[in-house]
Amino acid sequence: MKVKQVGKFLFDRQISLVWQMYLWTAIVVLALPAFLALVTGTIQDFSFSDQLTGTPIGLLVSGFVFVISMLTYTNFKLLIQNGISRMTFFKGQVISLALVTLIANTINMLFGWLTLPISDSDNFNIFSAMYQHTFSNQIVSGAINFVFSWLLLLAISLTGLAIGSLMSLFSKRVQRLIFIAVPVVLFVILIFSINTFKPSEQTASWVEDFVKYILGYTDSEGTVLVPWRLMVSMIIWSGIMTWFSKEMFARKQLKRE
Repeated sequence: MKVKQVGKFLFDRQISLVWQMYLWTAIVVLALPAFLALVTGTIQDFSFSDQLTGTPIGLLVSGFVFVISMLTYTNFKLLIQNGISRMTFFKGQVISLALVTLIANTINMLFGWLTLPISDSDNFNIFSAMYQHTFSNQIVSGAINFVFSWLLLLAISLTGLAIGSLMSLFSKRVQRLIFIAVPVVLFVILIFSINTFKPSEQTASWVEDFVKYILGYTDSEGTVLVPWRLMVSMIIWSGIMTWFSKEMFARKQLKRE
């Protein structure tokens, strides 16, 4: 089975989950509150527009895509048992995630643009909150917003793939231990580092300047920001996560269950 066929198989499975996520989001965010308002007699106070504009669709989709990108072992096991190589599966999975995030980003952008007229804010995603005033041409701004948002969603999904591919090398018991222990250990190390190694003003200033540079500050006040540096950073990060996932998939083994 070629990479294209594997990619289509994985895409069909994962895009189906995304459609289900959108459906359940609509039920929970719109249908359920409307039903409760009808039952409690407060339907006159219910507003579909408020529910729509108050839905963090981008955040929900990002979290969901991150999760499904992590959970690839079931598909991996199925295809490996049917004679598919690890690298063929890996390439197909990356293609699938690229297409899934592209479609999800398209839906998110359409949702944001269509709900703008009934929203109290012009900001419906990270790009519009930070860079919408950078470009005077609305068409150019919209096109760059689309690419920026897709790169961000793709970077999130590839990060999930990298973490999931690493975790799949361990047994379920070790995975549970890691999920519990690692956040606690990192928190303790962070607190210890803050209390022990007081950052100097020079160090703090360097970190702040670096973050501002990546975000696209062109002056000290941050009155003009450009998205290019952050977009390049997302591309580089996605490349690193893809390489890491590839190395992990090369070591991946089927588990005895």
